[in-house]
Amino acid sequence: MKKKRKSLWIVLVCLLVIIYLAGYYLFWMRTNPISYYLEKAKGNYNVSRVLHNARTGDARMLAMLGDKTYYYDYSDKKLRTVDPKSGKLQSALEDAGTYTNGKYIYVNSWDALRQYDADGKLVAERKMDADGRIEKAFLGKKYIYIICSTGEDDSYQKMLYVVDAENVRKTVDLGELKIQTGKGAFIDWDKHWIEHTKITTPDMELYHAGSCKREKTKDREVGYRLLLKDTSAGDFLATVMVNKKTGERVHQLDTDLQDGKLLASYKDTLYAWDFRNESKDFRIYKTNADGKNEELYQSEKYKPVDMKVSGNMLMLQLEDYRLGGMEHYTGAGYEAARYSGGELIYYDMEKQKITAKYELEKEQAVFMSADAYATFKDGKVSYYKTGQDTPLWTKKIKGYKTGKGDEIIRYDFQTYGDKLYVVYVDDESGENMRIMDIMELEK
Repeated sequence: MKKKRKSLWIVLVCLLVIIYLAGYYLFWMRTNPISYYLEKAKGNYNVSRVLHNARTGDARMLAMLGDKTYYYDYSDKKLRTVDPKSGKLQSALEDAGTYTNGKYIYVNSWDALRQYDADGKLVAERKMDADGRIEKAFLGKKYIYIICSTGEDDSYQKMLYVVDAENVRKTVDLGELKIQTGKGAFIDWDKHWIEHTKITTPDMELYHAGSCKREKTKDREVGYRLLLKDTSAGDFLATVMVNKKTGERVHQLDTDLQDGKLLASYKDTLYAWDFRNESKDFRIYKTNADGKNEELYQSEKYKPVDMKVSGNMLMLQLEDYRLGGMEHYTGAGYEAARYSGGELIYYDMEKQKITAKYELEKEQAVFMSADAYATFKDGKVSYYKTGQDTPLWTKKIKGYKTGKGDEIIRYDFQTYGDKLYVVYVDDESGENMRIMDIMELEK
């Protein structure tokens, strides 16, 4: 009898252990043990994917001019060319804002704005003050717009400078800028639309939760001082540049994907999202200048990681990770924060409705346009036309590999026109970087 009871206790304990492990994987890891260890065996938890597409607006990590591919070397602050045969880069590739207008290459290295010609020769540079820093930049047709920290104790004020794209040392005076007040660009922590200032320039519109004042600096240059009026908007994150031609928001840093920020402007209607880091609650709104809003979409599972505007189409990339806020990592040491699925939302701002929605269970999006998107999984890239479930093509990344042990291998994806660049990055050393593959995307 005692042996029977002992056997029953052993069986019961084993069942409890099995139930606990199953619950752990299903509810905490959001998978089952078999899937988890299969993915781990493939090395998929030792791979990190980073986007450099719409996230950086017109800024890129690489710059193409003529038949050469350039990148900025932070180690000696020089513009270098990528080896055309091996694709190797001589140093770590950091997330500099690199722009080109077909004539010059501009690099926002945060401490300065540097201008190079087609041969990679430095033409001009505009350095910031000792405590200053370029926080945002936008390349227009003739001008470059830069927002800088002032280096003063008050973190709630910045400066907007307009410089000549032919010579970045030359400051341009646009006179008094057109300013309008309204609501609908920013949501505070109490989920109220706060008042914003819309500042209009020849190339971009700046939405700012505060005031704008034209003034002359100590160097007799003309700049525009931006003061934050309502600190509930979240420090200086309540400032958004919008491409006047496309209506797309220009965002260059991870911190730009913050709470209650403007996404796009289309025919006097603003589109903004509301997301709280402590919850999985995400909403998209459309609103007018009076702050009268209408909720367009809600998700309790996914958070925004990227967005893009093309014509009347607003495209959103949403993803889920086990521990939110680690959207770049799915590797060793980050298994619990690994990618857990996502979706792509296509919203027609003319028809004012969602026209397409794509669920991604294991694939991660690396490119999206108005009529196509591309995904990454197990070292392969698949290219889809919108409205089709079967990819037009699937290609394996040349030389693809995963990390071993605690090693994390990072792949950066970046688009230029109809080309998708895949850059290999060794996160441990920050070296041994090279362009692994260049894939042609159909227009």
